[in-house]
Amino acid sequence: MKPRQKMGEEVWWYVCCGPGKPYANFLVDMDGMAHRLLFWQQKQCNVEELLYWNTTYWSPSSAEIL
Repeated sequence: MKPRQKMGEEVWWYVCCGPGKPYANFLVDMDGMAHRLLFWQQKQCNVEELLYWNTTYWSPSSAEIL
């Protein structure tokens, strides 16, 4: 990431159906602190943007990944 930022590029990240515990994410079965840690990690890594993928997606097959 850092070399790209030095070239003047923006760095974004996003979470989706993973990663799961112990990594920070917005999954509903995680402790509330994990949701907040994601933003602190973003600031720590100097990531400019967070793509919030979706709020309503669910399928039984994706639940197995977690």
